[in-house]
Parts: sequence; structure tokens; C-alpha cells
Amino acid sequence: MKLYYSPGACSLSPHIALLEAGIPHETVKVDLLAKTMADGGEKVYTITIDEKNAVKGSAPKAAEVAAAFQALKDAKSVRELPTDENAHKFEVVSAETVDLRGELFRVAFDKGWMLLELRRDAQSLDAVFRDLTKGDEAKDRGRKVDDAVDDEFGYDDEDDD
Repeated sequence: MKLYYSPGACSLSPHIALLEAGIPHETVKVDLLAKTMADGGEKVYTITIDEKNAVKGSAPKAAEVAAAFQALKDAKSVRELPTDENAHKFEVVSAETVDLRGELFRVAFDKGWMLLELRRDAQSLDAVFRDLTKGDEAKDRGRKVDDAVDDEFGYDDEDDD
């Protein structure tokens, strides 16, 4: 069970109840102002490098960019994302406690690559809600809620006259 909470909010009372009852649960901290949440201890960055142009030297190849980002000591994983033929786009993952934006920028700058995009992705509360509720429709196997209740309690649409 996951409990989404924000310090100082009313979500503290269910947390206390779960602790008192000894019910195992996982807590996920939510930042209500930024409308983001901790996403399991990882930060995800998206970085896009121009494939055709460079500030100095020649334009980089995808393998060269991937190798440079993977060489960062705090990069857990690097994977190329689909994009057009004018850019290399990568997703770089680090630990929650590390901010790689400065290091990613420094690599691009030192190599003379033209940086088109650099952002840290955060999961919004809307995305969390969608992820939590998207399985609800599958649970009733596409049936309307009223039909599912009728089936569960043995009701049918015909009159019993």
C-alpha cells in the first residue's frame, strides 16, 4: 500500500493510523506547491544535443554522446530517445540526492556540443493520479459499473413477474 503525503497536511492522520495498526505501507512525499512527488529515489533528465552542428569541432555521433554521459560517476543509466534526424536526445537517470544538470551542461560545453534542451523531469500529481486509476477500468473488464454490480449480486435486467 502506498500513502501519498505532504508534511503538515491531513495525510498525517492515515499515516499514524497505519503505523498504530502495524499495517505495512510505503510513503511517498508530495510537494503540493510544485505539484510533484518523490518518484522512488531517482531523478530523470532529458538532454538534447544538435546532431548537425557543433560550437567547436565536429558534430557528435550518438554513441559518443551516450558514452560521455555514461562516464559521469553519478549517472545510473543513459538511453537514447527517439527524435528527428537533427538531434540526439537522451534520458539520463541519477540518484534522488544528486543533481546532474551542471555536470551534463559541463560535458556538452567542454566538448563544444550545441545544447538544445536540458531539463529534469518530475512526475506531476496528475500523472500519479492517472497511474493509480488507470487499472480501475481493467478491473471491471470494460463493463459499465452498473453491469459489474448486477453480475456480482446476481441481478438481471428481466422483470421477475
